Order: sequence, then C-alpha cells, then structure tokens
Amino acid sequence: MDVTIVATELPLPRETRYQLSSEVVRKTLDHLRGYGQRGLEAVGYWLGSYTGRVAQVRQLWIPHFDATGVSYDVSPLEMLRLKRELDQYRYVLLAQVHSHPGEAFHSSRDDRLAASPWPGFVSVVVPNGGRIMDPFVEAVEIFEHVGSGSWRHLEEQEKRSRFVVS
Repeated sequence: MDVTIVATELPLPRETRYQLSSEVVRKTLDHLRGYGQRGLEAVGYWLGSYTGRVAQVRQLWIPHFDATGVSYDVSPLEMLRLKRELDQYRYVLLAQVHSHPGEAFHSSRDDRLAASPWPGFVSVVVPNGGRIMDPFVEAVEIFEHVGSGSWRHLEEQEKRSRFVVS
C-alpha cells in the first residue's frame, strides 16, 4: 500500500540535535532484532519533544504493521493511532527507525513512504535486521528530509555530533 500520512504538524528545524537514552536504543534494537531473526524488516517511531534545535527522544512507539524481507507497511488507520498518541502526550514525531536485512540504505520506497513529509524529518536505517555490534550511531545510516521528496545522507562526523546516546 503506497500511502504517505502526515503524522506531525510541525517541521523540525534542519540539523536538529537528538538526545536518546540507552533504554530507547535498547528497546529499538530488541524490536528490530525480533523481526530480523525471522528475516523480516521492522519499523518503529521515535516520539518526544524539541526546543530550538534540540530534540529529546522520549519513547519508541511500535505500530502494528505488515512485514516482508524487503519492506513493511503501516496502515493509514495505524498512523491515525500514532497521531492520537502524539496528541495525548503532546509529543512530536521525531524520527522513523527501520531495519534492512543487509546493508543500511534509503530506498526509493523509503523516500516515498516516510511517516512525515516535512523537511528536517529523520529516517534511521539499521542494517542486518538490527543485529549490530558497533555503537548504535556508528552502525546505522541516517537520512534527513530536505524537501521535495529529497533526502540527505548524514556523514559519520555529523551523525556523532547530532545523535547522542546517554
């Protein structure tokens, strides 16, 4: 199903700095690995708040989704459930995180079906079904939406300076 759903009303400032707890990272990897060990992609969303150019990731939100070895689909109704969660806690959708069975890259499908069309939105792709050995930020590939359906790949130094796990 090719449907893009706007799940946040506000674009994030480009080059936002993200603060993540090791607990959110652990929960994210546990979720992705659970599907990866069955040869399936998985997806989750990081929710939280931001002030200025600093985003605080407070929660991993896991939608109900259909998965294959090369894709996942989240229904429009499930995205409405996400919107209710955002409204209830006064959170913002900060990023989508999903796994690939092998190499981490942003596919054309990932470009088209991102959970938010706003510039500044971030997509984190975790390789090897979530089975990574390096520190999280070094092991993943991160892409930032720059507008008009285009995404920018963050280089290593920028990933390390903008995504802090504590």
